[in-house]
Amino acid sequence: MKAYPKTILTLILIVSTDLICVAQETPPMPSPEGMPPPPVGLPIDGGLLACFVIGSLLGIRSLYKGLLKRN
Repeated sequence: MKAYPKTILTLILIVSTDLICVAQETPPMPSPEGMPPPPVGLPIDGGLLACFVIGSLLGIRSLYKGLLKRN
């Protein structure tokens, strides 16, 4: 069995990052009087699904073109 240093290092980094994020304390909730007004603009999650679908379609298209080019 071969040891793959890059794979092992990547797994260690991912696991340690998760542990660090879990170990952090949550900040206290701000008081209602000191809360800023909501930001102006569109929500971030508005087009997230559309971007995922378009990206998937473009990826499939490029893979398909690559397979056609080989044949």
